[in-house]
Amino acid sequence: MTFSNYKTTSEVLKAFPVIYRGANSISEITCTISEYFHEDLELMIRDTVVDNSEFVIYENPIYCVLKEFWKTYCQHFILSSRESLNHDEKLLGCPEYIQAERYSLGKVVFDKPYFILLEAEQDHFEVSWV
Repeated sequence: MTFSNYKTTSEVLKAFPVIYRGANSISEITCTISEYFHEDLELMIRDTVVDNSEFVIYENPIYCVLKEFWKTYCQHFILSSRESLNHDEKLLGCPEYIQAERYSLGKVVFDKPYFILLEAEQDHFEVSWV
């Protein structure tokens, strides 16, 4: 079953052993951002059209931010784009980005995903957050 087959949070909770908590689970951390990143992001926002297609949005601001954060942890994690994720027949699909634990077999094999970014299809905002 692809990611898009789940239409509500309730459906996901019934299908997988997860617990829903209505709380902020993201902790703020301090990290150093390179001057190059600041300059490059400003250039992309100022001098390119960053919102005319989904691919431009992925490849410019989103990937730039993900990659900059990942650089700090690249010894432990991999950052992959549009890689097929087939856990079983109930959970499969191709997310836009996956940050996963680096597997002992090298950078082309990823282990447990920690972060998955999916696209909101056809302006179904609520479904995209499931």
